[in-house]
Amino acid sequence: MVTYSEGPEASRPRRVLTGRARAQANNWLVHRAHPAAQVALKLGAGRLTVMRAVREFEPAILDGS
Repeated sequence: MVTYSEGPEASRPRRVLTGRARAQANNWLVHRAHPAAQVALKLGAGRLTVMRAVREFEPAILDGS
């Protein structure tokens, strides 16, 4: 018996943003106030990937410090 989760083709590869893409995401989100979903669409990544990259790039902005 084979289930959907057992095949390697079932899981999508995770997207990793380059340093330049992280900087661009930070600029669009923090300084230009673009929505995270719009930035993710432009970069070809998921919204959570973009938010994680911005949090790593500039944690004080997103934490409210």
